[in-house]
Amino acid sequence: MKKMMWLLILTILFASTVNAKEYSKEELEARLEKFKKMKRNGYVMTGVGVGFMLAGFIMMQSADWEKESDGMNTNYNTSDSEGGVGILLFAPGIPLTVVGIILGSIGSNKTKRYQELLDKVSVSGNVTKDQVKVGISVAF
Repeated sequence: MKKMMWLLILTILFASTVNAKEYSKEELEARLEKFKKMKRNGYVMTGVGVGFMLAGFIMMQSADWEKESDGMNTNYNTSDSEGGVGILLFAPGIPLTVVGIILGSIGSNKTKRYQELLDKVSVSGNVTKDQVKVGISVAF
């Protein structure tokens, strides 16, 4: 029983240390820049997607639509080019908006996380004639 308990404790300790990652300040700054770009690109994609959807919706509404019904089915047709262009604008707006929201939120969360990690690490140094002092502090 004691062997099983020790084995369980060692397994938990090993699993928690394997997942721990240590980054240098340069790696943290590089990752922070990467996720800032992701956040910015996500917000731009969201804006462009919403713009496409609005423009497409307005163009579809301003087109002249004709209703055709044969008893069972009802179809709406248009010979106005604004309707077709509106559909072509509206269709890519949906995935652009969805992907933009996802990228923006992931980038925002990761940016906050890596900024907090960078704020916790500070390196200081003091050079005098006789000695060199270097200090590293990490806040938890």
